Amino acid sequence: MEQRDYILREIEKIGQMILGIMGKLQSKKQTKEFHAGLNLANQEFDEEIGMSLEMFAGMDPDSLDAFFKNHPELNSTNQELLADLLIDIGEEISDEPIVYFRQALQILNRIDLDGKTFSMERSGKIKYLSNKLHSN
Repeated sequence: MEQRDYILREIEKIGQMILGIMGKLQSKKQTKEFHAGLNLANQEFDEEIGMSLEMFAGMDPDSLDAFFKNHPELNSTNQELLADLLIDIGEEISDEPIVYFRQALQILNRIDLDGKTFSMERSGKIKYLSNKLHSN
């Protein structure tokens, strides 16, 4: 039971960290300081997860699967938050946004394959990302 409580706390902690990063980037987007916020987000992500968002976005599908297997705190809800974060970053940066969109799409497709529930919102994100990637 103690192990389960620990995992639940870790799931909540990671979810809060991702939401916090998204909030910080959102406020930075409005003040035109997005890149400074992204640097801070990279540091925070690195401290919690062990790699920068840039490194995470560049992972190949096999490495991504292994990463999620080694990080049970990144459940499907947190994975979807992470995909949302990658989409936000991809929409704001000019250097290789496709890397972020591609990884977000990988994550969302993975959730769809592994998940037992259908989400219209997730389906819309998948369609949006597919269109973004095919238009470039």
